[in-house]
Amino acid sequence: MGLFEKAYRIMKTQGAASLWYIVRQKLKNKESEQRKYAKYIKNERLRRKALAPAGEYTGLFTLLEPGPDIFSELEEAKTPFVAFLEPGDDLAEDWRQQAGAYLAAHPRCRFLYTDEDALAGGRRTEPVFKPDCSPDTYMSYDYVGGLMILEKKLACEAKKQIRSGYRESFLYELGLRAAFLLRPEQIGHLDEVLYHRHRKQELSRELLVDLKRQLLGERGIPGGVRWDQAAGCADVVYEPAKKALVSIIVPSKDHVSLLETCIRSVEAGTAYPAVEWIVVDNGSNDHNKREYERLCGQTRFSCRYLYEPMEFNFSKMCNIGAEAAKGAFLLFLNDDMELAVDCGPDAGSLATDHGAAQKDQPDWLWRLVGQASLSHVGAVGAKLLYPNSDKIQHLGVVNYTSGAAHLLWQASDGELLPFKRNHTTQNYAVVTGACLLLDAEKFRHAGGFEERLAVTFNDVELCIRLLEAGYYNVVRSDVVFYHHESLSRGQDVLDEQKFLRGLKEREILFDLHPDHIGVDPFYSRHLTQTRLDHTLDYPETWRLSKKVKVDSDAPLPEVGADGREEKILCRILRVTLTEELVIEGWAYRRGRGSEPVKVLLADEEGRLLAFAAEKVYSPTLTVEQATGKNLNFSEFLCRVPKKALKAGTYQLGVEIAGVRRTMRRITI
Repeated sequence: MGLFEKAYRIMKTQGAASLWYIVRQKLKNKESEQRKYAKYIKNERLRRKALAPAGEYTGLFTLLEPGPDIFSELEEAKTPFVAFLEPGDDLAEDWRQQAGAYLAAHPRCRFLYTDEDALAGGRRTEPVFKPDCSPDTYMSYDYVGGLMILEKKLACEAKKQIRSGYRESFLYELGLRAAFLLRPEQIGHLDEVLYHRHRKQELSRELLVDLKRQLLGERGIPGGVRWDQAAGCADVVYEPAKKALVSIIVPSKDHVSLLETCIRSVEAGTAYPAVEWIVVDNGSNDHNKREYERLCGQTRFSCRYLYEPMEFNFSKMCNIGAEAAKGAFLLFLNDDMELAVDCGPDAGSLATDHGAAQKDQPDWLWRLVGQASLSHVGAVGAKLLYPNSDKIQHLGVVNYTSGAAHLLWQASDGELLPFKRNHTTQNYAVVTGACLLLDAEKFRHAGGFEERLAVTFNDVELCIRLLEAGYYNVVRSDVVFYHHESLSRGQDVLDEQKFLRGLKEREILFDLHPDHIGVDPFYSRHLTQTRLDHTLDYPETWRLSKKVKVDSDAPLPEVGADGREEKILCRILRVTLTEELVIEGWAYRRGRGSEPVKVLLADEEGRLLAFAAEKVYSPTLTVEQATGKNLNFSEFLCRVPKKALKAGTYQLGVEIAGVRRTMRRITI
């Protein structure tokens, strides 16, 4: 029996680690032989993984681990695709079948990555459910991780651009260089956990900063690299090629002091030289109009004051400002915004493409404009905090099934949040219109703001149109404002008519973009749809509503009885019936915060069934700051198995804390 046959037998029965121990003992003084065996052990282990039953996809992949020989191993691969994994990590048993099926279904895909988790003590933990192709997130940090599958031709082409030879950042660098050679539709994401890591590899600051500087220099893109110690990330800060004029458009009415705070904070913290203010007033009283004129005459940057009396319509006011703007970039800014002090000209330090710390680094506006200058970028937003706190108001908007809502709302910015979202630059479906910057030509090409959406969802609708045009929307977490939310316009939940208008505007949004209802390429389907905390979705706990006891066996009240319509504000948004009866709506007691809701169904014989509804985050219900009542979770979702109900007509109602309201009849 030859040496390699013996080696294979030992590895098969005792494992690669045992074989390597034997090799080192028997060949202590023969380093060349040790290297030969080491390569054999590695390749044989990978070969056995690769030859797991794969049906029709046998021969599609070569499995490689990065190491000093990776360049030659890549050239020697005989398969159409090469799959990379870190040494010691594992793959799901069916990874070849799933990856092969995905590539067969997506013939244009040349770069594929999957979700992953960790293996600790034989248990799977820490799942990472990734977004679809996110170029700005990827440039900020390596969210792709393992498993990375590249078309061999693409991998070899990207490899030729690596001048530094092999180093620990090889996979990240190879992935970035491969991504630069592709169009977004050629990068695929298989959202299943096919990769199990045994250890988390953290790349050094020196490696990451050097890599980003090198990439910027090679591509001829001016900019620097911002190191974030908490996240361990080297974030790129792009510098606009020329100091193009930025028009800051601020809708405002009868809130001179708010606007003054906004203007003073921005002008004190802005080193960007080319700025103009455009204040759009939809009908302030005579005294405030004079005060606005006084304020606009005292600004550091030029300021135009446009007085257009009309009903409040955020979209129309922004469009008026955009039409008057002379800037190559438009920044839409609420008048209740205040620039955070640590976001000004002296914040942080940058490593430029020359490697030195840049003292006069781009300030917040440089960062927004630099990002928006990239050809693939649409809208660019900032991180917004509540005043006098580290609580997050905006860090990007997710397109939930119930509508668009702020991810990680009210989370602490003092913590490193999931996916490093509060410390890195990331792609989102939507950024808030409270602070939204984009190229003026892209804005006009998209058609501006939809004026039928006067108050809510106008920013969502614009961002969706930018996505449809092929652009990527971005939030830069290193640009920070304090948002005195809704002080200028008031709270919609205090006025039922305004609240209903918000629901109507959401329906307009859904009618305009039905294909985008609940669809968000930058937020995994495995994450919660009913909370804002970026946690996992547990369908077994909410998809079917639990049958519960009612507080009383008394029948549902007649419509209008005992003033219950005054005690409970409620609306049924939709009722659908397939294999389940699905009831969606909102309900809350007047003057109270969000409370548990029971959905009641009374059959024709008067028997009453009750089901505990799941709370759903509502983007149309906000926090009433004066009383502290939280209505954000007053929408509900109730799913009842069809087999649990007899055919017939039911009276539908709701119950909150023993108080009931009758809504309407439904037929099953």
